Amino acid sequence: MHARSRIDAVAEALGAVPMHGWHAAAQHNPEWRHFRRLARTMPHGPFATLITAVGLNAYQLKGDPEHGYWRPIPALVAAAGPIRSRRHLHRRLLAFYARERLPRGKIRRLDRFFASPLARRLWQQTPRESAAQLNLIWQELARTMGQKPHAKTVSFALKCLAVSILIAGTPLETFPAPIPVDNRVAKLSRRLRFRAAGRIDRIQTQWQNVLARLARRRPGLTMIQLDSLLWQIAPLDERGLIRYFQKWNAVPAARALLRLMRG
Repeated sequence: MHARSRIDAVAEALGAVPMHGWHAAAQHNPEWRHFRRLARTMPHGPFATLITAVGLNAYQLKGDPEHGYWRPIPALVAAAGPIRSRRHLHRRLLAFYARERLPRGKIRRLDRFFASPLARRLWQQTPRESAAQLNLIWQELARTMGQKPHAKTVSFALKCLAVSILIAGTPLETFPAPIPVDNRVAKLSRRLRFRAAGRIDRIQTQWQNVLARLARRRPGLTMIQLDSLLWQIAPLDERGLIRYFQKWNAVPAARALLRLMRG
């Protein structure tokens, strides 16, 4: 199948998912599920700073990401009472990353982010201000970390910031960053037989094209929802895929994806 035809076919398959299903997928990802309670106890600025920092270091995690990373961090932050300052939050996170895989590198990244003008501004922002400046924040985040804007950890950290905005009840009509290509997304791209699925930039372009087609049918759909759904379905077998899409009466999506995986 030609690359464009395959992109059209994937978009057609996922088009069976109703909009409430896309929103539910985003809310089921661990960065949303495990952090939303903490958002009720913190102002938006400190919460946005926290979840962005955690997103920047969400790579090469030790053990199961759900139980070893996303669940314990909110508990650690909440355990010692209210956050008094950026420095206070920084110290709490240092205690966690000192026990993580690649601790020296992750602590350097944490130090670099918390020392930046961007972190100082995020700390003071409202959800509406963060939403209005999301593209500028994305570019500055890449410069702050010395990475390209399309790097996985930069894209994912921006997604985490976007999640903080959505948790606050502020809508986001657009999301500027490409899909964060982790092992799950890369594996799913290979299973769907995307062209040059070993190249991150090609994977990002092809999913951006899928999203553009989907958004014509589902206005308001962004990479936040698409990435969340893909991350959840990537490890599923045939039965798991069918059960997953049954929740939204979208079994035809599962069957169409399975046909694409077979060739």
